[in-house]
Amino acid sequence: GEIMLLSERWKVALNDAGHVYLLFDIQNDPAETENLAGRADLVEVESQLQHRILERIVQSQLRIDLERAPV
Repeated sequence: GEIMLLSERWKVALNDAGHVYLLFDIQNDPAETENLAGRADLVEVESQLQHRILERIVQSQLRIDLERAPV
């Protein structure tokens, strides 16, 4: 499935392969009319947001594993 993250400035979505396919600057484009995904000048932003999403997935998986662990 798709995964989305909303930060103070950015809204980003990853596809099933984990690649950014939607990127909006919600401070300057609150209506989300211009998809910025794939722009060369935003590669670092995409990478940072992608990393944040993957970190959250790992953290949530660890919590689930700990909750299911026998006591």
